[in-house]
Amino acid sequence: SSTANNTSEDVTNTPFYRLNHTASSSKSDDKPAVEEFLNPSDVTFLKQFINPLYLKPSYMEDVNLQFCENSSLQLDDFLRADLASAISHSSIEADALQNVGGRKPQL
Repeated sequence: SSTANNTSEDVTNTPFYRLNHTASSSKSDDKPAVEEFLNPSDVTFLKQFINPLYLKPSYMEDVNLQFCENSSLQLDDFLRADLASAISHSSIEADALQNVGGRKPQL
């Protein structure tokens, strides 16, 4: 019995599983399902990298529903602008040093 519970907890302990299953099972609840697994310290950490818009529970639920309906997503401006810019510039510089690429990516 405890083995079954541990297995169940292991399987259901992933954020995507919980978001998908909680969202479908609690449609009548006002509380967004995202809040059940993304705690304030997670949000604080992720804000270093991700556009804060994507960390809002209501927006995350909308993105999840879109993915469930379409099996794909396009997340515009997902990374923070300063981080995306730094990555882009570093990649262009690395390409130039290695004499590869040759074209500036369209951002």
